[in-house]
Amino acid sequence: SNGQLMGSDGQPVSLQVLYPTSSGPRGKIAAYLQQQYRQLGINVDVKGLDFNAYTDQVSNRHDFDISLATYGGGSLDPDLFAKAQLLSTGQQNVTGYNSQQVDDLFKQAGNELDETRRKQMYDQIQMLVNADLPSHYLYALNAIDAFSTKVQGVTTHRGDRLDYNNALLSWSVAQ
Repeated sequence: SNGQLMGSDGQPVSLQVLYPTSSGPRGKIAAYLQQQYRQLGINVDVKGLDFNAYTDQVSNRHDFDISLATYGGGSLDPDLFAKAQLLSTGQQNVTGYNSQQVDDLFKQAGNELDETRRKQMYDQIQMLVNADLPSHYLYALNAIDAFSTKVQGVTTHRGDRLDYNNALLSWSVAQ
């Protein structure tokens, strides 16, 4: 097999890494992954697609082995961000992850008013998802939001992340 990793069917293991060509850094990451997988005996085909084709293949058809995408949210509250990726019917669930237990916990946690019980439910979701591992995040960027105290009408979500969703229209600057 010349150092090639073979699957249970006797065929060489190969993967495809998709990334949008609009992102130079993701192209570099894809090439790096290709090199690292090669050292493990896994052939990797790196494929850059224009954004529309990439979105269609990943988000609509769910036809990929590895997708290099950016996911970010305006909130640290799991009900406002993680839920979209992990709920079986979530708008950003590109992996097709489906867990009735996770779905039920998201529903319960989203309706729970007691912060301690709510956190326990999200902790349980995190344990279940980590055991299933429907996706793996390669890195996380730190984001810092700052604004002058003269800016009024600014609201934040849990974790003090600014609420940019429709909120900019209500901001004003004090004289």
